[in-house]
Amino acid sequence: MSTQFERNQKLEISVPPNPSCVVLYKKDWRRISRKVRALKTGDIGWGNASAAFATTAITFLVAGCTTTGSLRTIFFISMATSLIVAIFALIFYRQEQSNRENYRKDLVEEIENIEQDEDQEANEEMLKTGLHVLRAEYGSIHQTMDVTLIVANKINNNILTMQVTNLELSCDPHIGQVKTLTIEYMNDGSRLKKAFKEGKTVELIQPMNHQLNEKG
Repeated sequence: MSTQFERNQKLEISVPPNPSCVVLYKKDWRRISRKVRALKTGDIGWGNASAAFATTAITFLVAGCTTTGSLRTIFFISMATSLIVAIFALIFYRQEQSNRENYRKDLVEEIENIEQDEDQEANEEMLKTGLHVLRAEYGSIHQTMDVTLIVANKINNNILTMQVTNLELSCDPHIGQVKTLTIEYMNDGSRLKKAFKEGKTVELIQPMNHQLNEKG
């Protein structure tokens, strides 16, 4: 079961432009339903009330200017009362506008959190199968560089084969020193870690029985 609502037209919220609406599962809808209801109601009544009492005050003012005696006093008192009520209604309207902006921000943030949770779940599911480099560092004890993207891009059909050299890794973090490539990776859902000295050959293979061979 899912619930749909337009991000821009119905809720008037500003969100990234990728999808025009959000499709939420029931468990996720419960997380934001109260924020949605709060955002969709509240400020229109006070705004209309303020405008109505302001119009009434003007009507009493005009009536008071065209009459005399006690009736004129009544009109002016009524005008003042209507004006005071209009001002208070306007104050409540402004407060509701501020509250709606806070609701909007909370709603957008919650939607983004839901999307991040879904991305994380999808990523965790993906890591359960195949070969994935989580982190790779190359260098000496004193100085290293992050080469995760370089190493990860060398995976082909769940097999990683490469030479541990400055040329292969496109960097020399510590000139003149023997360096080590340390790879942290997932292999069919198992988190593993291995280090290779400079000049060695790395073979990282995906099959169910994890194989990581180092050749000189």
